[in-house]
Amino acid sequence: KSFDVAPIEPMGEHFDPRLHEAVQLVERTDVPTLSVVDVLRPGFLIGGAPLRAPWVSVSGMPLATST
Repeated sequence: KSFDVAPIEPMGEHFDPRLHEAVQLVERTDVPTLSVVDVLRPGFLIGGAPLRAPWVSVSGMPLATST
């Protein structure tokens, strides 16, 4: 019996909170802000609907520092 389970492959995509769970924000200037830059736990769809969200690292802007 087929359950129509498929992996979610978010690398390089724009972060989507409906599909991805951000667990880390990393400072990156080489990719657009809020891009998925690493997958820490895989995620899956079942019948096209989220079964388990992947844990992802998301790019962010460098934090401003006060001097």
